[in-house]
Amino acid sequence: MKEVILYILKSIAAHPDEIVVDTIKENKATIFNISVNPEDRGRILGKNGKIISSVKTIVRSLASKDDGKIILKVGEKNGANIHS
Repeated sequence: MKEVILYILKSIAAHPDEIVVDTIKENKATIFNISVNPEDRGRILGKNGKIISSVKTIVRSLASKDDGKIILKVGEKNGANIHS
């Protein structure tokens, strides 16, 4: 799933090399923390959240029922807080 999210978001972003996706498994949920350049945040979210909602729909359709709930969280890249 992480690769699919990265592929989609990198094609939208002006700074594709700065996108970082971290995966966390919690209970019956998979959380994808997405860090982007502050200039790309609006592009990734889209007007009224339509783009990120579409990405979430694609990821949910690819996920199996065993993956449980899928959560996408988008934050701005903050140089010191990002770990590769």
